[in-house]
Amino acid sequence: MLFLNRATSLEIDDMLADVIYDVNEFIGAYNLVEDGTVHYQDKHMVIANGQSSINYFYSDIEMLTNPPEKDLQVPDPEVTFNLTQDTLSQLRKASSALGHKSVIIESTEDGTVTLSIVDPKNTTSNEYTIEVDGVWHGDIHANARLSINIDNLKLLPGDYAVEVSSKLIS
Repeated sequence: MLFLNRATSLEIDDMLADVIYDVNEFIGAYNLVEDGTVHYQDKHMVIANGQSSINYFYSDIEMLTNPPEKDLQVPDPEVTFNLTQDTLSQLRKASSALGHKSVIIESTEDGTVTLSIVDPKNTTSNEYTIEVDGVWHGDIHANARLSINIDNLKLLPGDYAVEVSSKLIS
């Protein structure tokens, strides 16, 4: 399971957070307007920057499913690392250039954390690797590998402190 924490200048009122039906779609819409400012209206929000804007309509509260009331039990991470906006941009460019979708989070012999764009089905395919500031925790051995699909990284612009666990949330 992948957890991302980010301090963002985008603040959404608690009531409005309850009426965004598709968070991935909202993040994509927000990212369409570079350096956009959010203006809240009765039935929608306007994200604008002076040159472009998007009207993003709130969902009917009746259509939403609320999460359970119980506390989320988050497992201890196997690896933590910093993911900068520049690093994510480089990974996306490499994915596009190489045609690979897998991001491998890996430890090297000396404990360095690396992120690589690879084709896991072809060991002789081209590969892009970048070192990141991070730490492996617990009994993870050298050359540990975790894989995620880069298309699943729907993120607002900014830097992130990433914690990755292979265990399920309860």
